[in-house]
Amino acid sequence: MTPHDLAALDVKGYVAELKSRLRDDQRWADMLDPLLVERTRDVLTRMIESLDAQKARAVRDGISDSRWLHGMGDLRRYALRRLEVMPLPIGGSSSKESKAWRAFSARLAEELLVVDPLTLNKLKAPYGDMTAREWLKARNEKREVAQ
Repeated sequence: MTPHDLAALDVKGYVAELKSRLRDDQRWADMLDPLLVERTRDVLTRMIESLDAQKARAVRDGISDSRWLHGMGDLRRYALRRLEVMPLPIGGSSSKESKAWRAFSARLAEELLVVDPLTLNKLKAPYGDMTAREWLKARNEKREVAQ
């Protein structure tokens, strides 16, 4: 498939094609074509968020199918590796991407709060001269006020 063929795919087809290429560097290169790179970034970001939500639901509901959880973990790792090395968007990151990274940071900080709360005092937020604990608290307070 050419990049133009990929661009013509509907969402479901594009996601299926992206998943089939995650482990194949040669085929993955097409997903980074300038015509596709932003769509690829968006699909990877949404895929990772969806996998995180599915896993959280499974844990909450007591689902412990180890093969399913392992497969989800593998898919998430491959998607995250591809996302981490993608070229930055032209002109910096989009507000949508920034929002996704803030949400990811909050989820990560909340997990640290459970498993290693002292680490939140050691980590500094990249702005605002706050610790990760202070950032998380301020973020949660801001969200409460907004609701």
